[in-house]
Amino acid sequence: ALHPVHVQAVSYISSRSDLLYTALALSSLLLWHKGNHAQGIKRPIYFSFALSAFFFGLFAKENIVVVPAIAVVMDLLWNRSGSWRNKIKENFGWYLGFIILFFAYFFIRLGAGFPISMEGGREFALSLRILFAFKLFALYLAVIFYPAHLSLFRVVPVPESFFEWPVILGVLLLIGMLAAAWILRRKHKEISLGLLWYLFSLGLVLNLTLLNSPMMEHWLYFPLIGLTLALVRAVRSVSETVGEVSGA
Repeated sequence: ALHPVHVQAVSYISSRSDLLYTALALSSLLLWHKGNHAQGIKRPIYFSFALSAFFFGLFAKENIVVVPAIAVVMDLLWNRSGSWRNKIKENFGWYLGFIILFFAYFFIRLGAGFPISMEGGREFALSLRILFAFKLFALYLAVIFYPAHLSLFRVVPVPESFFEWPVILGVLLLIGMLAAAWILRRKHKEISLGLLWYLFSLGLVLNLTLLNSPMMEHWLYFPLIGLTLALVRAVRSVSETVGEVSGA
């Protein structure tokens, strides 16, 4: 809440959509979590409200499409139904609900005359777009941990080759975070969830699709919640290890 990078999400009036979809996304995930631990009639009620929050969030900002992926990760990490196939099978019908609601929103959007993609997007070769995504991945982490130079609009040159240091750094950071999420998935589930939350939601704004700007700080509003979850849980785990905090 107090991170300097979030100033833009509050002061830039156009970014109110990030605040709204984040609130609805968190509501959807919380209700989904409660539904997984509820019994009887409460279970479908919680899941129905989770789907409703997701559907309304689509009208705030389409970035909320990462919520179903995060919900699946939550199920795989915490559901006690045995194998991963059983975990997916248990809530499969509700996963379909996410898909149906997304297509319902999609047809409503087209019917209202809105374009599929944002206008003014930067068009260049797919290979350069992938390199650009790796570079942006590194730059976003840089601004998170060293928010000394904040800007409303940023100019980010498209890399010309893989051997530019921000591109290489982005690849290494991505591989490291994915590896950490996999290795810690059993003993430190919150860290795995937080890392995947960050990667899923940030992936939407790395210019792999057409966007109207290369990099905006308010796009970090929802992804940074996941990264914060991972970092806070990591600090607590270290503290417990050295005896500063008793295990709960």
